[in-house]
Amino acid sequence: MRCLTFCAGLLLSLALAAEQHVITVHANRFEPAVVNVQSGDTVQWQVTAGTHQISTLDNAQQVSITSPFLSPGDQYTATITGSGGEVYYASSLDPNMQGALVVAAPSNPFVIDQRINAGYHNPATSGQGLLFEYVPDSGVLIAYWFTFNQAGDAQQWFIATGPVNGHQATLTVLEPQGGQFNTASAIEQPQWGELTVVFDSCYRGRAYYNAAGEQHSGEFPFERLYLAAPCEQEATP
Repeated sequence: MRCLTFCAGLLLSLALAAEQHVITVHANRFEPAVVNVQSGDTVQWQVTAGTHQISTLDNAQQVSITSPFLSPGDQYTATITGSGGEVYYASSLDPNMQGALVVAAPSNPFVIDQRINAGYHNPATSGQGLLFEYVPDSGVLIAYWFTFNQAGDAQQWFIATGPVNGHQATLTVLEPQGGQFNTASAIEQPQWGELTVVFDSCYRGRAYYNAAGEQHSGEFPFERLYLAAPCEQEATP
């Protein structure tokens, strides 16, 4: 049965834990494009430009959202439930204008720590990948992301950092620019967007990106490039 709200008793028990997330709806994008939620959280879309009807796409979470047509200044709020997974939605203004809600899986016991310190890649996109490093003293995850630009005519690499929250982390992505091979030069690091990584284990996970400046977003799976003996155990403090 599809629903957007829990029964009254369950809502009461979750009232203190539930959070509200705000998504700004621009003429051609959602900001942020990817939002991590817990089951029972509310999401509010606030329209700044254009006329939009926001609707979910088919999803395993069986979350169904269809807003009325919203104009600038309008808001629409929904309560999200689910057991863990992605809920994609789009705007009627432009089917390519999509966003995603990532519903956390509370049963996942994995916690990001030094076990994930390794190289990862998406087997479907050769020559690209991520190198992760967890800093235990600060609880920060660092990601070095090596890929190519959208035009496919140049390499593009990023440095991303952010705090860890259980088995996932939302990282601020910077794009180093202005360097020259083996030469001391002034490096600029403008913010490119955000990267959310969700680990199923220290072997694999999924990444969700939002390139605010380049106005595109998406996701991809990643797998560990090599196995390690301590991967299954908890990391030593």
